[in-house]
Amino acid sequence: MQVVTQPAPEQDIAVLDDIHQGLVRQGFNDLEHFVDGGYVTPESIDRSARTHGLTLTGPVRPDPRAREHPGFTKADFTPDWEARTPTCPPGVTSHPWKPTLGDGHERLSVMFPRPACRACEDRLERTGNAARRGRHILLLPQPLQEIQTQVRREQETSEWQEHYAIRAGCEATVSETVQAHGLRHCHYHGIAKTHVQHVFTAAGTNIIRLSGCLPPGTTPPHPTAPSQNRQPLSAPLPGLGHLKITNSIPITGQSRHVDSPVRTAHGFPSDGCVGPVPRCGVPVRRRLFPLWLSVAGIR
Repeated sequence: MQVVTQPAPEQDIAVLDDIHQGLVRQGFNDLEHFVDGGYVTPESIDRSARTHGLTLTGPVRPDPRAREHPGFTKADFTPDWEARTPTCPPGVTSHPWKPTLGDGHERLSVMFPRPACRACEDRLERTGNAARRGRHILLLPQPLQEIQTQVRREQETSEWQEHYAIRAGCEATVSETVQAHGLRHCHYHGIAKTHVQHVFTAAGTNIIRLSGCLPPGTTPPHPTAPSQNRQPLSAPLPGLGHLKITNSIPITGQSRHVDSPVRTAHGFPSDGCVGPVPRCGVPVRRRLFPLWLSVAGIR
């Protein structure tokens, strides 16, 4: 279980290296890590494989020119890495590229001869270049450009999309922890205590999912719908026989609050929990999950 808590302004991709280092320290090698597009760049794919020995799988951002113009994209050009010149589909070779910077990263600036582009019949239709200038493209360094071209080509195939479909389970986990367990509602002040809350939320999510794993051939029980707006809850929580909830909790509405404190066997009073509440039909153990944090005495 990997749980990372960072301030909101920080980008998700900034913690990717820390997550991979943690996996390697725990002995997880030769893994395939499925992530969303916010974590995937040619640089992150190359660094994950070269530094940590992990395969990073996710969609690379499509070529923006492919959406603006239906003509040639960067993948249609054939680079000659030794001569430092790419060739366009009609067969015109560019001038030798020049090193430059793009968004603070190393890039290769390629300019095609203006007379050749002016005489090209496909110039206006396929490049959108109405100023009669030569075609200009930016290439990545060779290892990164080859990764970008390969992933962009593969992610359009049905085989890649079927392989990547497992990522849907990760998105479902995020939805469950946010909507059912109040992941985005901080109960404590400070990064350290908030991180503990996130760890308990992730652990509780695993426990809830394990409780739904039944032996083969067993029919899962169907939860009964509440018969009234406010339903008393007096049964002990699963696995926590010493804790008994005697409060009445609203089933409908957009927030919940435990009116009176609940004292656990450890002597820690529960302050109650305020946060979004799902509508009827969600198992009671999910609505009560934030109370589990109080059992551990996290204040």
